[in-house]
Amino acid sequence: MEITVLEEKQVNRAELKDKLDDIKKDQELGFRSNKTLEYLNTIQKHKPIKHVASIKEKLSALGFARLKDKHVEKLIDLMPTDVESVKVILSGEALTLKQEEIEKVIECLK
Repeated sequence: MEITVLEEKQVNRAELKDKLDDIKKDQELGFRSNKTLEYLNTIQKHKPIKHVASIKEKLSALGFARLKDKHVEKLIDLMPTDVESVKVILSGEALTLKQEEIEKVIECLK
């Protein structure tokens, strides 16, 4: 069986858990999906999906050209609380933000 990828989209853990829960209501999940859901239930800080959506909106509204969707999703997953944590998270992506931009990001995440 050949699988064709139609679209790739970054999602955060809260959205993924929500989607898997919705699918599970209608049909039985496969082995990998069950393991993923089990993992998410274990590690996920129980953030309501509405809360996550509002954080995503706030971060996107900042309008930082270098802050892409994948960075926003990673920040939402990890919810850093200080400047150094944000720098560490984004350094793996070869992305640097100015000090005031990082402070705005942290304010959005609070």
